[in-house]
Amino acid sequence: WRHSESSTAGGMDQKPYAQEAQVRSVQEHLDRCDIPARAVMGGRLPGHVDVQPHFDEHPLVSIIIPNKDSIDLLERCVESIADHTDWPNYEVVVVENNSEDEATFKAYKTMAERFGFLRVVEQESDGTFNFSRSVNLGVSEARGDYVLALNNDTEVLVDDWLSQMMLVATRPQVGVVGAKLLYPDDTIQHTGILVGRFFGPVPSQVWWDGADPGYYDYNAVTRRVCAVTGACMLMRKATYEELGGMDEKSHAIDYNDIDLCMRAHDAGLHVVQQSTALLRHYESVSRGGKQSHAARVQFMAEVGSYRERWGSYLASGDPYYSVNVMPGSMFFHLDWGQEFAYGEPRYLG
Repeated sequence: WRHSESSTAGGMDQKPYAQEAQVRSVQEHLDRCDIPARAVMGGRLPGHVDVQPHFDEHPLVSIIIPNKDSIDLLERCVESIADHTDWPNYEVVVVENNSEDEATFKAYKTMAERFGFLRVVEQESDGTFNFSRSVNLGVSEARGDYVLALNNDTEVLVDDWLSQMMLVATRPQVGVVGAKLLYPDDTIQHTGILVGRFFGPVPSQVWWDGADPGYYDYNAVTRRVCAVTGACMLMRKATYEELGGMDEKSHAIDYNDIDLCMRAHDAGLHVVQQSTALLRHYESVSRGGKQSHAARVQFMAEVGSYRERWGSYLASGDPYYSVNVMPGSMFFHLDWGQEFAYGEPRYLG
């Protein structure tokens, strides 16, 4: 392809005034919308504008982390928060539920002394795992105006993760904000959840290269979705309470996050995937998978509850994702009645 030395076909730097105009147009939009941020030519995506938060005030954010034993996971998670959080005002509320190792409780005391922002609340329990109940308790004990549900098997990867999420969460029309999560091999686990038609609910763009921006930068941009994962989910405490929190009865373990997001969506609030907030997720390490028959029975019951409650989306399709685009680099081959977690992936080339 022939091009002149002054053409942008040879590189974006050939016409720097175009980039300056691009930054200026985004900054003027931020100013008009009263969004506390600066526009700069991006480092995350070449040729794109990065939006850097710039807050005058920093509301307290309460980070809720349910935990049973798994001290090594919890310590790694909390250390990553301490090392990689530029948001200056936060607390960590560890919700203890069903721990059996005495060393766990000694470790809690040591961690509380080491990290002044951490405290532990103990959940009364009959011995069963109920993620929704744990998060609801943590929210009730939270001192912050904003609450962030976070799995203990996560690890923060970028310093501005919470600032980027708060940049969205503080907007009045936003109900829920999610983050981008990577598997340990740096492939994508979550960039939002698809809830409609034949492939829902399922994480979007799963197993793509984490550095790949995707189709029209789908994996990299901030965008509206129907649902995000509760492994890292931020919202106003008041909004969480107004929506009734997570459903402890019908969704004790699965789909509690999606159900909450769908209720926010139906209430007219925006659910936003903030893919500039980046964490690693060692999924289900602390609780294991659904190997037992009882666990599968409960899972299928919660699948049924989800389908009954949100069947209109399964029938009509996810409003934020085209049915003409596959939900990632793969599709699941299923028999009717079999859920995605047990399907065999079939790559389409």
